[in-house]
Order: sequence, then structure tokens, then C-alpha cells
Amino acid sequence: MIAKEEIRLFDQCFNTLSPENKKVQRKQYLPEGKIPVIDQGEDFIGGYTNDHNKQQDADLPVILFGDHTRRFKYVDFPFAVGADGIKILKPIDKTISDKFAYYQLTQKELPNKGYSRHYQFLRKVDFWVPQKRGVQEKIVETIETQFTRLDAAIKSLKAIKAKIKLFRISVLKATFDREWHYDKLGHLFKTTSGGTPSRSNKKYYTGTIPWLKSGELNDDKHIEDSEEHITQEAIDNSSAKKFPPNTVMIALYGATTGKLGILKKESTTNQAICGIFPQEGYITEFVFYFLLFKRAALISQGKGGAQPNISQGIVKDTDFPKADEKTQREVIDFVESQLSIIDKISDVVDASLAKAEKLRKSILKSAFEGKLVN
Repeated sequence: MIAKEEIRLFDQCFNTLSPENKKVQRKQYLPEGKIPVIDQGEDFIGGYTNDHNKQQDADLPVILFGDHTRRFKYVDFPFAVGADGIKILKPIDKTISDKFAYYQLTQKELPNKGYSRHYQFLRKVDFWVPQKRGVQEKIVETIETQFTRLDAAIKSLKAIKAKIKLFRISVLKATFDREWHYDKLGHLFKTTSGGTPSRSNKKYYTGTIPWLKSGELNDDKHIEDSEEHITQEAIDNSSAKKFPPNTVMIALYGATTGKLGILKKESTTNQAICGIFPQEGYITEFVFYFLLFKRAALISQGKGGAQPNISQGIVKDTDFPKADEKTQREVIDFVESQLSIIDKISDVVDASLAKAEKLRKSILKSAFEGKLVN
């Protein structure tokens, strides 16, 4: 049980510092360097800098709080702060263990106000400071022992997840990496890209015609709707065009380059998507799975940095296998039977990873309700 006198206000427990005026802007991040840059992003380390003048003069260890993202990070090594929105927290005296403070803060429920500031809500939380000697250290030790076991299990699950991805590739490779008669995709199919109606005319975006953006493609074989919709007038006054059902869509650039989709309803797209129209003699799913197999090769031909762009020309110049419909159906049946098994395994792994994260929260909750140790 937690005694009432052991509960303190946040401001009674922590000194809060805003980083010195030494922040490293995101465009200045290096992929490697001498000083890690810690920001409020999902990755523990956002990047690096070699500028020692950017290093924070902090009494390590410290706890960093992302004012926008509500993330906590325990830092016990020299670091620089990236971008904006970081608060540096330090227990007010030696009666509060740094790691005990960190773990307790991570399980505090703060309201999600989007990209607004959240420090105001953090200051309203209560904080437990056990008076009995050694309790904080024992709680930290117990948490870390359980987390070590949990992290080992999560690592194994993620390794299985990585193998599942390889299994998918192996299925497609076993299917398509053989002798075929080929012709250029552009000779066999009609292709074109979409367009974006003027954003200045808001009426264009009040219609009922689906308008897909490349970011919405995620290898879905049953696309029936989109985030945005446009009017016929928008199509008439832009390069947007309608694609019929069973068109295979491929993202040409952006974060989803190479991602695919199959339309199940007449739709339009932006210019970052190439549509491959249905063609008599070719089954849509056969086209879809072949392009899924060719994705890495298509991307390797693209131009750009971290997110290479592939052109419609690259898509049209792809050697495409010529096969009768019976062979195509056999290919589709084999691929889908194998991927179905893989999907079931993947679902089990995803469910296990979700349970592991719930268990992590449960361990912290029990710890700071005084239930983990006597």
C-alpha cells in the first residue's frame, strides 16, 4: 500500500530546464557523429552532430520529455538536443532515484492534445516517493529484470516478423523467377497517371468521386474508397482522370513508392500514381502479384535519395510475362494459398507483440501502485 504522505506534487519532485540555446536543427542532423542528438521523435537517437558547442551541460543522468509527443527518454550520456519541444527533467534531490523517476513518469496518463504542448498536464500529476529505504532501487531492479525477459521475447517476435517478409518474397520469387515469354508492359497495357485539381477551388473537393493519393496505397487488392473526393468539374478542369474497376495502381514517388492497389470502384488519383488499365486476356491479380515481385527492381531503377522516384516510363519498360489465363489462374491460386498461411502467422506475431506492449504497461502500473515489491 502507498501511504498518503508518500505522494508529492510534480513540482516538489523535479527541476525542469529548457535546453540551452544550442539546439540542432533537423536539417543539420548527421547519420553518424560524435554527439548523439536526442529529440522528441520515436527513435531514441534522432541523429548526430560533431559540434561540441551544441552539447548540453547537463548533470547526468537526466529525463527528457517531449512536450509535443509526450515521450520520455532516459539519457545517461553526453548529448545535444534536437529541434523544439524538449524539457529536461531532473529529480530535485538525491532522495529520488533517476531511474525510478523515469519509469514512474512513463506510466503516467497524459491527455493527447495533438501537437499542442503537454508539459502543463505533466505538472499536474502526483508522484510517489517511497519513504522506506531501498524500495526505489528494488522496484527499478524488478522492472528491469522483467523488461529484460520481455525484450528478449519481443526481439524473437520481431525476428520472426522479418523472416515472414522474406517468406513473402520467396513465394513470389519461386512463382515468377522462371522462364517466360516476355513483352514490355507498355505494349500489353494502357497506362497513365492521375492529376491534382486546383486546391484553390474548394468546390472541386466536395464531390463523391474517389480521389486517391499515393500515400493511400498499401498493397490493398480491394480499394473501394479514398480519403478525399472530387467533382466531375474538377476532372474536367485538371489532368485528373477516371480509372475503371480492376485497374492496378502503383505509387511512383513519396514514402510509398512501389506500393500497389487494385481498384474495385471507378476512381481518380493524383499524379504520383500510375494506373495500369485492365486488359483482356490478363487477370488483374496476376498483374498485381507480378509487380509486387518486381517492386525492388523497379525502385532500384528510380532516382532520388532515401525515397527514390520511379517514372511511368520505368513501369512501361518492365518486361512482363505473357501467359494464358489458365497459367495465370494457377499462379494466383498458388501465391494466395501460400500468402494466406503467411498472413495467419503474421497475425499471430502481431497479436503477440501487442500483448507484449500491454504487459510492459501492466508491469509499470503494478510497480507504481505498490504491488510489485513489498
